[in-house]
Amino acid sequence: MRAAWMAQEIVNTYVKDIQSVNLVPGEDGKFEIFCDKQAIFVRHEEGRFIEIKEIKKRIRDFIDPERSLGHIDRKIK
Repeated sequence: MRAAWMAQEIVNTYVKDIQSVNLVPGEDGKFEIFCDKQAIFVRHEEGRFIEIKEIKKRIRDFIDPERSLGHIDRKIK
């Protein structure tokens, strides 16, 4: 369910920039995110689960580093 929610968030954020989002059922807690065959996140390599804000930033950094993500980019004091 969390992967489906994250896919929806990615689609909503990058609606004009992505062609598709694919969810592929797997085993052993596998969770990976790729953009144009480039790994953006691989859970087993990083040893943790990623938060949606970080996913959005990594995708943005890959496709358009100059783009603002609004409130996500603001630093918390």
